[in-house]
Amino acid sequence: AQLVEDLESSLSAVWEGSALVVLDLDGLHAISSAGAGALVVAQREAERRGGGLVVARPTPPVMHVLTTLGLHTMFA
Repeated sequence: AQLVEDLESSLSAVWEGSALVVLDLDGLHAISSAGAGALVVAQREAERRGGGLVVARPTPPVMHVLTTLGLHTMFA
């Protein structure tokens, strides 16, 4: 839960100066449904601001979760 809050806080700061945010997930070996939900919220916020969120280099376990949840195309 703390990591999700940290992600949301960090992205809030980034939105102030960027239209497109690239989130490199290369070092992330697992993601919970809460983490995936935070990515969806971040994507919606990016779109609301006229920008976007791109998930780059997800590890196979993370990609598996995103695919299982039907989110794998949302961040491309």
